[in-house]
Amino acid sequence: TGVQTCALPILNSTDPAGNTLIVGDFNQLSAVLLSTVVALPVVGNMLTDPASAGGAAGSFGADGGWLQKVTVDGKAYGYDKLTDTSSAPAGSTGTFDNAANKWTITTAQGGKFVVDMITGDYVYTAPTGAPKGFVENIVYTFTDRDGDAVSANLRITVDVPLLTPEDRDA
Repeated sequence: TGVQTCALPILNSTDPAGNTLIVGDFNQLSAVLLSTVVALPVVGNMLTDPASAGGAAGSFGADGGWLQKVTVDGKAYGYDKLTDTSSAPAGSTGTFDNAANKWTITTAQGGKFVVDMITGDYVYTAPTGAPKGFVENIVYTFTDRDGDAVSANLRITVDVPLLTPEDRDA
């Protein structure tokens, strides 16, 4: 008793890109708010991370080396440190920064993969609104100055927080 009903005022917020979101229907509130949740970037190193984390867990040895190739969604993105050149197939979704020696690649799932071809450092950012539990597989090859090579697979499982609205009794 004594409870009055009234229209819910328009709620607004911003999405991860900073765009204003307006929720005019309370029934849409949960879905709109959940769509703003993003997974944190995955950061690692393909050379020094342990194999269980997708790294090669090794070193180049005395003659030095670099990341020669990364293959994302079946497309190989290459780099040759000796000639300071990069390569990618036609129709690829990557760009190479010559000054930083980094590939930036958009995956078929919509993720962004940035890798330093000299150090093996990488950052993977899942797409906004990513589904829970999809996997990105990235095959890579390190080489050294005398041609020795080692390949491994980096497996990134995108596991954004599962958030669901809760019903609560007051």
